[in-house]
Amino acid sequence: MFIDDFWSLIEESRAFAGNDREKQLEFIRKELEETTSDIIRRYCVFLMGLLKKACSEDMWSAFYTMNGGYEEWGFEDFRYWLIAHGRDFWEKTLENPIEFLHANVHIAEGENPDVTFYGFWSIFKTAYEQKSGAELNNSLDWARAYEEVQKVELELEKIMRPKANNYQIRKLYPAMYEKFFQQYYYLLKIYQEKKRNS
Repeated sequence: MFIDDFWSLIEESRAFAGNDREKQLEFIRKELEETTSDIIRRYCVFLMGLLKKACSEDMWSAFYTMNGGYEEWGFEDFRYWLIAHGRDFWEKTLENPIEFLHANVHIAEGENPDVTFYGFWSIFKTAYEQKSGAELNNSLDWARAYEEVQKVELELEKIMRPKANNYQIRKLYPAMYEKFFQQYYYLLKIYQEKKRNS
């Protein structure tokens, strides 16, 4: 039941905010204020399970090409960006990250090319700690789930970082490289100029 409630929260926030991330976070924050600390904790544990499920070579490659390269913590925030799009988007991405994202993500000039969502996780963690008065790190089930994710991510990174450094990812996924990687910094520059002038 709480899993359906979680996805309903995400999809309602997305319907409300569209691509405005700050509006989406604010919607989630207000909804979590009306939720018990136990449910929020379960959401946090569930999120760790989602991150773990998405630890694949194809998913990491999608992150790398769409993000214009590697950055610390970027893979985690990329998966939060995917989750924030809703259940259907998330599940279809899991089935085939490269094919689905290449076909369904289109970033026009002036739009934000950033495919990471740093604030998404912190809204849940902060809501739990404010509601419960306790540190999430002291929640044993969350700590175990987090440790499991960290182990899987570390092993995956050991495989993928050398592939990225040796240009293997761009050779394996030339369409992703051409559509996203080569355009990333150009689109980012245009987006930043647009923001400065607005």
